[in-house]
Amino acid sequence: MSKQVFVCVVLLCNIFIINSLQAQHYSFRSYSVEDGLPQSEVWDILSDKRGYLWLGTNGGGLARFNGRHFQVFDKKHGLIDEQVRQLFEDSKGNIWMNTFRGISKYDGRTFTNYSEKEGVINSVFSSFIEDKKGAVWVYMFQNITTRKLLKFENGKIIDLASQYAPLFAGGNPIVGLFKDRQGEIYVQTLQKGLFQLQGAEWKQPAWVRQDSLVGRQVTPWHHDSQNRIWFTAVPFNGNANQTELFYSQ
Repeated sequence: MSKQVFVCVVLLCNIFIINSLQAQHYSFRSYSVEDGLPQSEVWDILSDKRGYLWLGTNGGGLARFNGRHFQVFDKKHGLIDEQVRQLFEDSKGNIWMNTFRGISKYDGRTFTNYSEKEGVINSVFSSFIEDKKGAVWVYMFQNITTRKLLKFENGKIIDLASQYAPLFAGGNPIVGLFKDRQGEIYVQTLQKGLFQLQGAEWKQPAWVRQDSLVGRQVTPWHHDSQNRIWFTAVPFNGNANQTELFYSQ
C-alpha cells in the first residue's frame, strides 16, 4: 500500500504571514506508519500540559509524539488494550484512555488498568471530566441498553447510576456527561433532560427547556466570552431538521 493512502496524522508545523493581507497560511506535514506511527487509523489526539501529543490508534496502542519521534505503548508496556478510543489528561498529569477492553491510566511510569472485574464495561465511546475535588468521572457507552457513569475517587470506583437510582434507572438512562467553566457537573438523561449536581442532589437547571431535550442527544458544550453555555440537541432519529440550539442566560 502506498504512503499516500494511509490515514495520516496531520500536525501543524509552521505559520507564515502574508504582509499585504496579514493573513496566516499553514504548512502541513503528514505522518504515517513509515514515520513511526504504530497504526494508520487514529481515533483520538490529546495535547498534554508538557507539550506532548498523545494518539490513540485502532489496534496499534498509544503513541506519544515529541515533535520529532513517536514513542509507542502497547500491551507489552502494560496497556490494557491496543484499540484506544478516547484520551483525557487530569490535573495531576495522568493520561486516561478508554479502550475496547476497559480503561487504562498512565502516570508517566506505569499503567493502572480497570476492567470488568472492577465494574468497568467494554465501551465503544466514553467521555471524561474531572470534578472540583480531583475525582475523575467517566460516562461509558457500550450499546443502547448498556451504559455506565463511574467516578474514580481516592482509589475507589463508584457506580453513580446505581447510587442515584431510580432517577437514572429503567427508561431514563444517562446519555451524556458535561462540565461548565465553574466546574459544575451535569448529566443528560434519555427521558427527563438535563440534571446538575448540587451538593448531593441532582436538580434540573431552569435555563434549558427540559422537554425539548427528550429524544435528542446534547452535543459537546462550548462557552463564549460571557461564560454562556452553547450546545445543540440532535434527534436520535437523525433528522437534522429537528435539531435545536440552546444557550444559558
